[in-house]
Amino acid sequence: MFLEPMMASAANEKKRATLSHITGYWLEPKHDGMRAIVAKDDGVVRIYSRAGLSYEDHLPKLVEQFMQLPEGTTLDGELMVVKKTASVRGHLIKVADFNATMRILGSLPEKAMKRQEDLTVEFCAFDVPRLREKSLEDVVYTERIKALDDLIDDQNMPSVFKNPTLSEWDYRFIDELMEQGIEGAILKNVNSLYLSGKRRSNNWYKVKAELSADVVVMGYTDAKEGTTGKWLGKVGAIVFGAYDSSGELVKVGQCSGMSDIERDRWTAIRDSQDLTVRVIEVKYNDLVGSGELGTPRHPQFKTERIDKLPGDCLLSQFKL
Repeated sequence: MFLEPMMASAANEKKRATLSHITGYWLEPKHDGMRAIVAKDDGVVRIYSRAGLSYEDHLPKLVEQFMQLPEGTTLDGELMVVKKTASVRGHLIKVADFNATMRILGSLPEKAMKRQEDLTVEFCAFDVPRLREKSLEDVVYTERIKALDDLIDDQNMPSVFKNPTLSEWDYRFIDELMEQGIEGAILKNVNSLYLSGKRRSNNWYKVKAELSADVVVMGYTDAKEGTTGKWLGKVGAIVFGAYDSSGELVKVGQCSGMSDIERDRWTAIRDSQDLTVRVIEVKYNDLVGSGELGTPRHPQFKTERIDKLPGDCLLSQFKL
């Protein structure tokens, strides 16, 4: 049974000042993999992306391990190829290799399995919204984490691990995580319920080295000739937007910062007149503006996100 995963809001500097373990937020490392929902029902395991696409054919070894889960159980977590394990203040934390993960999950099943001859995709579990046919969505976060701890400890699933949870932390600890190559942290309200498909204030917040947003590709600008002319005729920048509360796609800005390989790829997409609605992640320094919503300052292309739904790219993520 597919369940839309709960989402985290971006924490700007003003919001971060209110978030601590003292104000009731626990910390989990934020991994740069692919969000996934795992469900076991009627003896069948399904592995879903955030967009609701199935990946069982890509990950038969994981499916075999997940068969040990109790019937009627749903896990929320991250699929990731682990490139190393870092020690941060005595906590052993696995570090994801995003590119390796997406090379596998972005391939057709046959090629994905071939690539797993040398690489292992693991599942980092960080929530259990359903257990043994019982919904835990109305159970507070701390109780769900305890249930998840007990569940993972009871199973023999070598490629499945629970995300570390810290009840005491400081912002220097988050810096140390990022120094080890970990994307950042998720700060979770100890009393938060599991709000499927929702991104609401005072529940989950993400803190990363750089601010980022998931946005929808709306078009392209032409590259300027420059001093060498090597970009002439190619995509100069990607025009992006997000959906407002009425469901209208609104232009937000444009980003460049692509490698030559990425620029060639987006130029080919443009020239093919491919009408696929694509989601990209952009990074930026800050939000500027004086109204309710800000505009990303110096947005740069980061990556395409095949695991994200266009409809989840909302203007509200730019709230000041």
